[in-house]
Amino acid sequence: MAKYIFVTGGVMSGLGKGIISSSIGACLEWMGYEVLYQKLDPYLNCDPGTMNPTEHGEVFVTHDGMETDMDFGHFERFTTHKPDKRSSVTSGQIYQNILEDERKGNYLGKTVQMVPHATNEIKRRLQANRGDFKIIELGGTIGDDESSVFLEAIRQFRKKNECILVHLTFVPYLSCSGEFKTKPTQHSVKLLRQSIEPDIIVARCEQPVGKSIINKIEAFCDAPTFMAEDVDNVYQIPVNLWNRGLINKVLELFKLEDKQPSGIEKLGRWQCILDKKSQQKIKLAIAGKYSNAKESYKSIVEAVWIASKHLELDTEIEYLDEGQEFHHYDAMIVPGGFGTRGIEFKILALQYARENNIPVLGICYGLQLQTIEYARNVLGIADAVSDEFFDDNPIPLEERGTRIITYMPGQEFCDKGGTMRLGKYRALVHNNTPFREMYGENYIRERHRHRLEFMTNTYEQFFKDSKIKIGMSAGELIEAIYLEEHPFYIGVQFHPEFKSKFLKPHPLFIGLLNKAKEEKEKT
Repeated sequence: MAKYIFVTGGVMSGLGKGIISSSIGACLEWMGYEVLYQKLDPYLNCDPGTMNPTEHGEVFVTHDGMETDMDFGHFERFTTHKPDKRSSVTSGQIYQNILEDERKGNYLGKTVQMVPHATNEIKRRLQANRGDFKIIELGGTIGDDESSVFLEAIRQFRKKNECILVHLTFVPYLSCSGEFKTKPTQHSVKLLRQSIEPDIIVARCEQPVGKSIINKIEAFCDAPTFMAEDVDNVYQIPVNLWNRGLINKVLELFKLEDKQPSGIEKLGRWQCILDKKSQQKIKLAIAGKYSNAKESYKSIVEAVWIASKHLELDTEIEYLDEGQEFHHYDAMIVPGGFGTRGIEFKILALQYARENNIPVLGICYGLQLQTIEYARNVLGIADAVSDEFFDDNPIPLEERGTRIITYMPGQEFCDKGGTMRLGKYRALVHNNTPFREMYGENYIRERHRHRLEFMTNTYEQFFKDSKIKIGMSAGELIEAIYLEEHPFYIGVQFHPEFKSKFLKPHPLFIGLLNKAKEEKEKT
């Protein structure tokens, strides 16, 4: 029967509940436990799929096609677990389900209320049907009004299940007085106690705090406390929590046998990767739409960092804005996105990378722009466009130009939420292509999030006359392309960043950085 670890956050948002949840998950997996993950988000959206990345950060896609919070990406990178549609729970889903049941007559004779109907719906979704541990992160900050129904559901759930609660707080440092302050943590715990008692406190701080500060928090909050100071990379955090005894305390609270010795080997492998030293520096540009919101490309940045660590590279990432020059970069990524803003700038960046043999990886929209750039500047199709260019300015199809990229059947006129081509799909890896060399497999499964595809009736003209070739396909759909006689000019319709893990970097990011390193060594 699964045991439950709830993770909450106090004082302010953005402290890293997802990282703490993922770190605890990684440590428990090192000991041989099966760990599940779930996120409770109090917002009224059914999922984050329609949210602006500048507000909410990256939208992460699970293997079964759920658009989720970027914390799911952290958990997948830290562990072997693959969350699914049941793993993401929002207030929007809860209330939508309750209202649908009410309209069906499932509550006939009853007044539908937050307690018990909303809390019962939440508790139903909390229940695990497998696994040794289920880590459940509550989004938002303790004290938020919208979280109250979730806290009440957790309070009730704890009565009938084996649960502990880990509370993440912030310990600020006042440089003017040279002091760490514990009062915000004390007030946060006081707020939490209106619903639930914390079993463990994790004190987030910008620099290490002394033992006296930890003792003070434990004395006033009556819970064992562990420090989590800022680190150079987040993959150091599970090692720190392991070494400081947090996982021992978790096992103790559940009255489980200490299995730390069995996890030493896996901890050692993790630490071995962390200890790798950079042998060479390269500069990589991300030519995306959201250059002022770095969290929008979180999984790409992490996939690059992981691949760099495995290759012993120091990769400096810069975000390109319109008007910037391209000449001093060793590699480039053009990521996914939506809409028309910045399109012509991305096309210019791709043209420069193609003409100057800069290794480049186009992801989703990036692949589509690669084909349009090539059609315009090499094949002489000056009016090559995507239907997406006209979302904000609808004009008749016959007046748009040569439509290289078009909406997939049923995608042009539909609801926005959860209706794209989402999740993993199987693709054939073509022989004698760079993809067969990188993947080493005949078939692969990658995750998608798109509405548009390469227009099938332009296949023959485009690929007959060009050096761009198809590298992967799924029936009539093009999954990947590459440019002959170029070091690394590759585009993929899927999102490889969603499958990158700390212990297993994605082959496309390894390939991109390896080629960037080789090309730099030639100069």
